[in-house]
Amino acid sequence: MNEKQIANRDKIIYFKNLISFFYTFEELPQLLKEVQKERQLKQQRYGINNYKSYMEKEKVNNPLFQRFKQIKN
Repeated sequence: MNEKQIANRDKIIYFKNLISFFYTFEELPQLLKEVQKERQLKQQRYGINNYKSYMEKEKVNNPLFQRFKQIKN
């Protein structure tokens, strides 16, 4: 957790081993930067092919992806 996340603990929810961060509309650019940074770090750590494989498996197996699909449709 970085300093800003610690300072904004009221925007963090822990539920069933899932950490949710909440952002205002004004903070969306920051959110996008953090998502891109996390993605880059995982690609560097695991390699692009392993990362892509992991994401494909998660689309099928992870209930969060299924829930997003339901909301999207």
